[in-house]
Amino acid sequence: MVEIREETEGSDSHQNRSGGPSSSNNSNATPNQSRNVLEYVSANRLETLYFTLRLVTIYFAVTYLLPMFSGPAQKNAYMKAFVAGAATNAFRLHQRMRVSHQPIFSRIFLSELFLEDSAHYLFYSLIFAMATPVTMALVPLVLYAILHSLNFGLKTANEFGFGNSPTVARLTQLKTQMTPSALSMIAWSEIALLPIFTIMIFAGKANIFFPLIYSRFLSMRYVSRRNPYTRAVFANMKQSVLSFAGNQSCPPVIRNVLIKTVAFVERLSAV
Repeated sequence: MVEIREETEGSDSHQNRSGGPSSSNNSNATPNQSRNVLEYVSANRLETLYFTLRLVTIYFAVTYLLPMFSGPAQKNAYMKAFVAGAATNAFRLHQRMRVSHQPIFSRIFLSELFLEDSAHYLFYSLIFAMATPVTMALVPLVLYAILHSLNFGLKTANEFGFGNSPTVARLTQLKTQMTPSALSMIAWSEIALLPIFTIMIFAGKANIFFPLIYSRFLSMRYVSRRNPYTRAVFANMKQSVLSFAGNQSCPPVIRNVLIKTVAFVERLSAV
């Protein structure tokens, strides 16, 4: 199972702040708690920034889905959800790549950059921020925002001594149970978007080049080093398609189309 967590350089720097007298006066409880919160935020500035941006992403996604707003307002909320997602992944990508010793814009540096999941979803957020609104496109962005926000919230609760709370325990169990299903749903929705936008071209609602651009995103997800779910979903789809194509009742024309489609998808891993 893929673990949902952040890669931060100073993730352990806050552990040395837990010391101190255990017999503090009740009159100092509120000031001490306030100071501890500020210290925690200061020591985890990037994670707090990511958390805030993800809440913004969720807020604008919900705003887009609610029918009480006008069409232009919903479209604006849709775009802002992806802009917030792009900002989140841009900051994460910068954090990940600043440890690289390769010259910027060198071939090796760019190869390393495009292997990062943050680069994939920065690209994803930018292309959908400018595309025709499609509700399914929000699924990966919102699910990742929920998973990472929940992870940060549970980590913060543990830091402040609420780790044994029944609520925190239930949320931790919920996160563990929902993560595989959420990641599978993300992979399925990302793959399903390609035929959806291909159909939208014939309806005059999408740019003819969009599927070509989006297939590049899928090829990056296919070779992801940290998340194997896209490959797993493609493998399941391949098995089902080939099983159907091998059926004697399948017309030869459809069989050829299915086999060529599978061959095209397999080439994604080499792109």
